[in-house]
Amino acid sequence: MWEGPPGATARVTDQIKTFRLGEFALIDMPDLAASRCSQMRSTLSAEWALSPSGLMVRVTRIEGYDAATVRALAGFGSMVKHWPGTPMGIVAPCPSVHDLVTQHPSGRFLATGQTIPAVLKQMWGAGVASTVTIELAPTLRSVDGARSTVTMACLDWGLAKLIPKVSPVVGQLVARAVLEGAGDLHLSLSQHKARIRVLVEDDVPRASHGAREDGTGRRSPATTLGEHLGARGEFNAGGRHFAWAVVEAQRPALAGMVPRNRRADLAHPCAPTVGRVDTRAGGEDWAEPGWEPGCGDGGMGGWG
Repeated sequence: MWEGPPGATARVTDQIKTFRLGEFALIDMPDLAASRCSQMRSTLSAEWALSPSGLMVRVTRIEGYDAATVRALAGFGSMVKHWPGTPMGIVAPCPSVHDLVTQHPSGRFLATGQTIPAVLKQMWGAGVASTVTIELAPTLRSVDGARSTVTMACLDWGLAKLIPKVSPVVGQLVARAVLEGAGDLHLSLSQHKARIRVLVEDDVPRASHGAREDGTGRRSPATTLGEHLGARGEFNAGGRHFAWAVVEAQRPALAGMVPRNRRADLAHPCAPTVGRVDTRAGGEDWAEPGWEPGCGDGGMGGWG
């Protein structure tokens, strides 16, 4: 039986083996039966968070695969769509499995093939992400330390313009984890081109927050942070809670985008709007008809 690449650490859960080599993970699935679906989701979700360089799923036996489980696997391509810094690959010696994956709307964002070398060749075409991970004390004082880490990381990556966007996201996610009882708290910042993924991990599994008023007069992080994010979500896996967000540079003005004057919008608060209006910057604001920030959760508890 194959024991994984040399130097890799191994973990087995419900016959699903996870080999981790540095910040890359290889997940060995014995099959794609319906009974594996729930554990597969949990394992892939956790490794997407903990292995920022990339992860690969190798299916060792294809006979009797469940089509719904294959589609659930393909659905993780939505995570690569929003965060290409952590590529995902699927190794399966069966053309019909590849067909099901590629037919899924998110499947085209996954690297697929019949052998590990064939899939590895496809995975880092968009470049490799850089990652900074720190452990935080479970106190509100950690918010300032987390924001300082954001500033230093963004400067090192040449993305100083993203500091005003990333810093409040990190501050609120860390504060929320502390206030909800986290005892073991970690912050991970990953950079890929002009995007930054923020991930806060703690040891208190809990239900996802909704995007509407929670009845106390306060808005959930989904609402208060929404203007800063390209995609966001949260999920529980392996007895831990993960909250993540992808922040990217502001989209450039495109052909067909309609300029809006901020004063005109304020003068007519009841006037209908088309698309999204960004009023954070000075000068003219832009609304692109029919466009909204992505919120794909890949089955991982998006904040909607």
